[in-house]
Amino acid sequence: MCKKQCDVILCGRASDTALFSALPLMRGFLPGPVWHCAKTIECGAICSTSTRADGVFAEIDDNGFSVEPLALDASCTPLSLASHTLYENADPYLIREHSGMLNTQNARYQKLSERKTRVEGSVFRLDRYTLKLEGATCTGFQTVAIGGVRDPYIIARVDSWLAEMKVFFAERLKELTGKTLGKEVRLDISQYGKNAVMGELEKSSAQIPNEIGLLFCVTAPEQALANDVARFITHTASHWPIPEWDGFISGIAFPFSPPEIDRGPVYRFVLNHVLIPESPLSAFRFEMENI
Repeated sequence: MCKKQCDVILCGRASDTALFSALPLMRGFLPGPVWHCAKTIECGAICSTSTRADGVFAEIDDNGFSVEPLALDASCTPLSLASHTLYENADPYLIREHSGMLNTQNARYQKLSERKTRVEGSVFRLDRYTLKLEGATCTGFQTVAIGGVRDPYIIARVDSWLAEMKVFFAERLKELTGKTLGKEVRLDISQYGKNAVMGELEKSSAQIPNEIGLLFCVTAPEQALANDVARFITHTASHWPIPEWDGFISGIAFPFSPPEIDRGPVYRFVLNHVLIPESPLSAFRFEMENI
């Protein structure tokens, strides 16, 4: 297939580095510099000092490779290139690829100019050829709503306040639809300003915020059900009582009206596997078209 000299190749991929290593390997370059270069430039200008989403230009030969950014106000330094081996890797010196192991322990980084750095000394040890498999599955349909709480009485008891709501929501959901909250229908409530990012790992949880942003996420088997449940939840939650106030209250400020936002189908990562193929190309389909 590679020898048919296609002008454009459209393909899926589970490995960023494979996209950049394929052509130089096909041209006969040594795999050490190729795979290290591919790993370095896989995310574009992230390997440079640029803070923008931008590109880089790389040159490869049998002894090493060099990289410089396309942005004139950025640089590729020894530090910026070397630090990228830490990105999404358990070990920055031994990086597993589909056809072997990249070893960067003896890599040397030389600054060629203010913008350009060269790397030499990387080696690649061939191993059994494998393919990386990734997969996702649809977990349902989701509706979300965002609201803010500023009432200090609610904030002081926000955990129990939300817990009481969830018990009520579960009972009403069962009565009205026959569905079980936490099983057929899922409700997640995140408190931004109070452990939403770190959860139980948050060390500063004793601090009482002035306000809390609530993110309600309802996931259900059908979009219509997710919408209906979210609509019921936002209305009920906004008026959920507390002992400090008498009568009908409004405790949540929603920035949108209606507050529910339809997110459509949602997915989760379910497959991270290695396949040992009969041959490197046996698992793939190829189609060639003239346009």
